[in-house]
Amino acid sequence: MDLFDNFMNSIARASKNTKKSFDITKNELKIKGYGKEIAALYQKIGKRVYDKKDDFDITQDKTLANLFFDLDNTIRRVKGLEKEIAEIKKREDDESKNVVR
Repeated sequence: MDLFDNFMNSIARASKNTKKSFDITKNELKIKGYGKEIAALYQKIGKRVYDKKDDFDITQDKTLANLFFDLDNTIRRVKGLEKEIAEIKKREDDESKNVVR
């Protein structure tokens, strides 16, 4: 029965590791997508600021304010995903320390 239990434990560990790898990869892909969104927003902000360079009160520009808002939200999403990846990796490290071989 020991051999069967060891086999089943190995299968369970492999399954957990596969899910963790999938979750990490999924979030890393989302981060890359958000990175492109962030770059596009930075470009729009830069163009808008440049176009308004002669104006002293660009804070009243609603388009610019919305771009800053969108950028802040996207950066928050990226930070949340990065935190989730770190937590998954930490759990993975903690679990690997607890595995009895």
